[in-house]
Amino acid sequence: MNKKRDSRTSALFLPIFWAVLLPVLLCFPFACRMQGVPVVFTVDPSQSHVTVSGTVAAYGLFSAPLTQQTPGSLTAAFGGAIDADLTGTNIQFTGTSLVEAQTNSTPQQPAPGGTSGSAPADYGGLATQKTFLGDITVTVAIRNVGLDLISPVLPLSNGSFATSSLEFLFSTNAGNSIDYAVSYPSQNGTTTLAGNSMLDAGSAATLSITGATEILTIPVSAVFTETSGSTSGTSLAMVGQIVATLQIPPPVIDSIMASHQMVTLSVSGVTAQSKVLASTDLIHWSAQDSVISTLSGRTLFVFPVTNTVEFFKIQQ
Repeated sequence: MNKKRDSRTSALFLPIFWAVLLPVLLCFPFACRMQGVPVVFTVDPSQSHVTVSGTVAAYGLFSAPLTQQTPGSLTAAFGGAIDADLTGTNIQFTGTSLVEAQTNSTPQQPAPGGTSGSAPADYGGLATQKTFLGDITVTVAIRNVGLDLISPVLPLSNGSFATSSLEFLFSTNAGNSIDYAVSYPSQNGTTTLAGNSMLDAGSAATLSITGATEILTIPVSAVFTETSGSTSGTSLAMVGQIVATLQIPPPVIDSIMASHQMVTLSVSGVTAQSKVLASTDLIHWSAQDSVISTLSGRTLFVFPVTNTVEFFKIQQ
């Protein structure tokens, strides 16, 4: 069960005596450039699966639903890495990720280039259409699928964020090809997906913490439609989820500054769930409402205090 890590805290037991005013650097969201801390999530293949469905079209004469070529050939596990900028209140996908489909255990037809035979592929499907000339079948093998993730800054709210602005890009750093063969009239070839993109229409993604692990879960519901070439009109729907993890070091309070009953804590290693705890006796702790911003890769927590002596720590 996901839960906040109450046991992982960083404390700076520095009392504040208001008789002495320390130099202060206050940074509020409207005054500072909000720059996320770069992080890399590792995609978990055991929890990341995407199924392909849709319609295969060819030469403007053929269109039929895609069905599996072999059992399970339209579902693939995914691995790889997701790059993001993360603050306590936002996440942004930077366009440098590579989330790769894992090869199906059964070779799929056709071979690369649409030639006869079979070869390793991520997905394999076929589509059949009845005509007055007989059944026409198109076999399809999708190979070397690699996705990048791009987004604007996405606000986090209670550990979740909307995916409507999240874009999946078929990366140019992966092959991303569709090999196809048409039974009649006999035609074959390869079309590339690289450089094309699709928006995610899935439900909200989540960012949660279990122990010392931050878990990113992105529901996938996206459609790609080919608009040119011999396979124009082909529509592929990709549905599933991507789950990725990040091992979290404990937070570190780098500095504390105070002036006019306002305190600024500069903290590194925070997450979206991090918060300040305050105490006057080191026994009883309570959450401290803070204005949160980012400066030079560190998160600043700014809040008022009224006690003569007070202690603070960070809870993830």
